[in-house]
Amino acid sequence: MTEAPSRLPATLSVIAIVAIVAAVVAIALLHGGGERGIAVPEPARTTSAPRPEPDSVEVDNADARLTYEVPKTWTAQEDSHPEVLGVRFGGAATYAPYPCGGQEYSRAFAVSAAVQSTAGKELDPRETAERFAREFATRYFTGAAPGSADAGTSEVDGRPAVLVSVPVRIDAEDPACQATEGLVTVLAIDLGASGAERKAGLALLVIVTDTAGGPDEPVPPSEDDLRAVIASARVS
Repeated sequence: MTEAPSRLPATLSVIAIVAIVAAVVAIALLHGGGERGIAVPEPARTTSAPRPEPDSVEVDNADARLTYEVPKTWTAQEDSHPEVLGVRFGGAATYAPYPCGGQEYSRAFAVSAAVQSTAGKELDPRETAERFAREFATRYFTGAAPGSADAGTSEVDGRPAVLVSVPVRIDAEDPACQATEGLVTVLAIDLGASGAERKAGLALLVIVTDTAGGPDEPVPPSEDDLRAVIASARVS
């Protein structure tokens, strides 16, 4: 004996159709008798573009009361503290180190320091800048013959400043590795020009760079890069 076919599926289908029709009628009434409903847009998806790498690296030398920026191709050397004329320099950054002939060289470096007169007198900015420029030249270029200084005046954060550049001819022992010409630039900023701290001394920013000679690669820094470092100096 066979059972009669179930009528349940058909009944459910009819109920489902009635429910759908009722829902459609309710939507039509809700939207004013057949007007189209307003589509809700999906939330906009935003993607964050990667931040571009900075073009420079900030060097903050609290001892010198100076901050300045070097190109990102330079490397900060926080542990480097050369002593020149009895003054301890910091805020060091170097450019393009390279090995050659069993020695280590770099195409340029920058350092800074604050200096005061041991006699408590006011320092002459141009004289001080030139003195340090010549000392750096003879110390860091073997066989150096510093030339005539070129000096100009400027301001840094409203304080008087002097910029001194000394070109250097170099009697290189190994011209394939060592520069034959160089340049030492010193920016001297009067730290006491704002009033009460008249004897506060000078902040010095020193840049020593090759300008000719040595290997084909790496090349010395461009003049634009050197000007940018000087222009970025700020009293901190």
